[in-house]
Amino acid sequence: HDASLLLRGQRLEAIRGWVAAADNESDLNALERRFLDASRAALANERRAAHRRTRRTRQLLAAVAALAAAAIVLAVVAMHARQVAYTARNEALSRQVAIEAQTLSGTDPALAMQLAVAAYRIAPTTQATSTLLDASAGELPTRLRGPIGPSSLAVSGSGRMLAVAYANSNRVRLYRLTGGVPQLLATVTAGSAPASTFAVAVNARGSLLAAGGSNHQVRIWSLTSVTHPRLLAVMRAGAGTVYGLSFSPGGSALAAANSDGTVARWSFAIPSRPARQATLVAPQHPALQAVAYSPSGNRLAAAGASGALVVWSTHGSTAPLASLTAGATTLTTVAYSPNGRTLAAGAQDALIYLWNVTPGGQIQAGHAPLHGFSSWVDSLAFSHNGRYLAAGDSDETLRVWSTSSWHQLGPPLPHPAPVTGAAFSASDRQLRTVDENGSTRLWQFPPPSTYAAPGSIYTIDYTANARELAAISGGPRGDVELWNVANPQRPRRIAAVHMPAAFGPVAAVGALSSNGRLLAVGNAAAKVQIVSLTSSGRARLVGPQLKGAVPYIEQIAFSPNMRLLSVGDDAGRIHMWEISNPAHPVALPTIDQKGTSSNVFGIAYSPNGRLMAVACADGEVWLWDIANPHRPRLLARLKGFASYAYTVAFSPNGKVLGAGSADDTVRLWDLRRPSVPRLLARLTGPTSTVYQVAISPQGSTLAASTTGGQVWLWNIDNPARPAVI
Repeated sequence: HDASLLLRGQRLEAIRGWVAAADNESDLNALERRFLDASRAALANERRAAHRRTRRTRQLLAAVAALAAAAIVLAVVAMHARQVAYTARNEALSRQVAIEAQTLSGTDPALAMQLAVAAYRIAPTTQATSTLLDASAGELPTRLRGPIGPSSLAVSGSGRMLAVAYANSNRVRLYRLTGGVPQLLATVTAGSAPASTFAVAVNARGSLLAAGGSNHQVRIWSLTSVTHPRLLAVMRAGAGTVYGLSFSPGGSALAAANSDGTVARWSFAIPSRPARQATLVAPQHPALQAVAYSPSGNRLAAAGASGALVVWSTHGSTAPLASLTAGATTLTTVAYSPNGRTLAAGAQDALIYLWNVTPGGQIQAGHAPLHGFSSWVDSLAFSHNGRYLAAGDSDETLRVWSTSSWHQLGPPLPHPAPVTGAAFSASDRQLRTVDENGSTRLWQFPPPSTYAAPGSIYTIDYTANARELAAISGGPRGDVELWNVANPQRPRRIAAVHMPAAFGPVAAVGALSSNGRLLAVGNAAAKVQIVSLTSSGRARLVGPQLKGAVPYIEQIAFSPNMRLLSVGDDAGRIHMWEISNPAHPVALPTIDQKGTSSNVFGIAYSPNGRLMAVACADGEVWLWDIANPHRPRLLARLKGFASYAYTVAFSPNGKVLGAGSADDTVRLWDLRRPSVPRLLARLTGPTSTVYQVAISPQGSTLAASTTGGQVWLWNIDNPARPAVI
């Protein structure tokens, strides 16, 4: 039969309803009944088919959803794996860059700092963070890149303009130095290959620029418009190479030292028309390397081969006033001190020769030659105040001497190449150098490394506002240096406190009160003296010497309210005085840690002054209640260290106590219940004795210094889970 003729839809429903309503099915004949049954069966089949289709669709959708979920999971896993791979790659690259930064820190601190920053940005790993902090603690010169090759420099009288000549490219760059970042003003061409430019000079007003080299010429530019220098003249300067140029102090004359043994001179009374002056000739025609005017402009000195140093008057006769010899070496650079009383010359024998200049202009033997270099001295510069002499050398260092004592000032400043030029800023707060790699560096002066005490520093102590610092040294010259560190980039020495001979040198132990007005120091005989300090650093002994301790005193501490002074000694005792009136200290009961005679290595007061923690050589930390200092009460003995407990520190809120030990670990305790301290964490990582610990004023960072020369930092926002920074 034709299924399309069967009843469907509303017609089928109507007939089904009629049949069911009044039992009308009996009125149907057999054919009609079969037709109705076939329609009902067809409807049932269609419904079953629809149900099967729905079920299959749902199954298909479920399968698709499962596949989608699986795909998402796989994508997440892949992304996570990819991120893990990226992280691992970045951490590995960060470590490599950090290692390179550490390698360069001793020769090129500017590049080392840049690499340290790059390593941290790639991935802030512990090694990258450590490298960055290490780099920031050293010298941080600003570096200007230039063409590879020897370079020389000159600075205008105001110090606001820097000219750098690059020998291999025959170019001179002009920089403005008034802001924090040097600004390139202009670049001029000083010659063409194969000639090289070896000398550059700027007059005091910064209106004229001169450059000379192996083409026997000196070029002069007007700097009326510093961004568009204008070439004024090209002048011949002898038959050899021009190695040195110098403008007179007033800028009205220029001298050029030549390898043919002559000094060419010009007058710039009319800058646009330089007038040639009489040429000066050095006896025996030594190849001259450098030339310098005296501060008065009345004398001109030139230095060169065979140790020749020749001085002429700039007025009258061209005959030398003096012709000296510094031995068989070649003098490579020469400079007058600002007061004109000292003449210095650097030599290829690694020495700096010094002569005294009398008021009449006579040259006399001066201080013994300065030494310390291992190769040619390439450059010299006096500071404008005359207190320092800087010298650059081919051994890739720059050294600075104090002109009052001729003692070297701090360690040498490292460079990656021979230092071919040096100059101070007008304020003497910056030192500029150039090297044979074509790089220019601007150094803070004095460099941080030059801040030194006469003896080894054992203790440092800040005031509560962190504006002043006491550095306490030991040894035969032990004393206390007081510094203003309001600007940590430029600390200023306030004073040095030297104890009287009757007391003897400071034995590497002392403390500064929180307001910076009291200082307590100990000597080798275990006596303690209180010193009153004024804001200007003037020191005055106050009260009698405090006695009772036995050698040696390991720790001295003021209470936060400055009413108590505690002294720990090697007999395991803590001696205490009430010092509300420092001139009349009152002895308090001595805390004698019964059951131990071990050294007291560390003492710390809680911020509220009610608790005192004591680190001892028996490996324990003793916690005392000193709310009533007349009756101190032992609260707890904190154990766990495998060796000496050396140092203790409270958190700013007094709820956490940190201690370091000779077993190379640091421990943290919860002191919310001081009578029942609870161990929070045991910090490992250091590979040598933890000699000192400190917690930051915010309480978020713990620092630990070790005898291995390291400082470890942990984040202790959650002191139960410290994280190495």
